[in-house]
Order: sequence, then structure tokens, then C-alpha cells
Amino acid sequence: MTKLKFLFGMSDRVTRAQYIIWGLTLMAAKYLGEMALYYVSKGTILTPLNFLSPLLYSRYPEFQLLPDWFAPTIVLWSLPFIWIGAGMSIRRAADANLSPWLGVLFF
Repeated sequence: MTKLKFLFGMSDRVTRAQYIIWGLTLMAAKYLGEMALYYVSKGTILTPLNFLSPLLYSRYPEFQLLPDWFAPTIVLWSLPFIWIGAGMSIRRAADANLSPWLGVLFF
């Protein structure tokens, strides 16, 4: 429960090491989840290069051919990662004695 409180809470400090370790771990989890959803919907693997693209149509090749359930499922899958990433970035900035507003650069 303390890990969930750390990830989803907004009060615990975030050290540099925690930020890097959790960031890389969560990025890998998000990639594996998206890769599985893409594989189930299209039958091919989402490459890491596609995953890192911020553009919808280069991230998911042939997006228009994906099933209707794919887009809402990806949005729902992404929400916890957005919350954790923004929260940890804001807390990391505060812990580094910087303005917490710098954490908004996460977006």
C-alpha cells in the first residue's frame, strides 16, 4: 500500500534515484501494456520506436484500421501513468528546491 501511496499521492518527497527508477519502470510497463493491446487488436507488435512517437498516426501504424475499442482503451490505460508522471514530476521539482510548476513540463 505504501508504494501505491507513493505513486499516486502528492505528499511524499521524490529523490532523483526514485524518479529515474520509477520513471523507467513505469515507461516499460506502459510500453508492454500498449504492445499487448496493439497485438490483440492488429496482430503485430508495436515497436519501441513507434511507442516513443508523440504523433498518433506514427505511433499506431494504420490507426484507422484498428478496432473501435482500441482508442478508448488506450486512453484509460494511459490515465494512471499521466497522473503518476505529473505528480512525481511536481514532487521531484519541489524536492530539488525548484518551483513545483516546473513539474508541469512533464506534459
